[in-house]
Amino acid sequence: MNTPKGKQLITDATIQQQKIQKTTKPKFDEVVGDFLSGDALKYALDFLTFLKQNKMNPRWASTSSWAVKHKNKHVCGIRLNGSAWQYGVEPGSWYIECANLLEILHEFEGCENLKKILWSNVKHCTKCCSCGPGANANIMGKQFENVCRIVIKNPDAEALTYAKQLVLASKKYVSEVYK
Repeated sequence: MNTPKGKQLITDATIQQQKIQKTTKPKFDEVVGDFLSGDALKYALDFLTFLKQNKMNPRWASTSSWAVKHKNKHVCGIRLNGSAWQYGVEPGSWYIECANLLEILHEFEGCENLKKILWSNVKHCTKCCSCGPGANANIMGKQFENVCRIVIKNPDAEALTYAKQLVLASKKYVSEVYK
């Protein structure tokens, strides 16, 4: 069977996992070990601990996807392999997607390492859903066209530190805007 470029093959195991999650709506920590190992698992669990310490709790949103909210507004999302193909999460990988990113990036001006991390994680619109086309965006001084979203995929220790700072800034933004 040929799989379209950029799309993951949907296996019987994936379909079964989707059915199970739709019924059970698992907590992130209940299933993350089924999807990740090694450093990826270590950093994902570290991120979960960080969220809980900051009174944020990932809630199941869809298959292999959890939403993190503050004041019932989106702060970030976490995805594991098994999410819909358009999210591009390969087996053994995961990512964090920060909400309100364009509204909070001014707080990180001059941070060259974060700039490199974000620039390398810009996802362009592939018109996979009805939300396309993507938007043009200036991300820390560089213009990008056709942007769908920015994710921090398979973060190492440094990228995870920045992801945490972005999440806290997003939470602060929500607190200020939705008083």
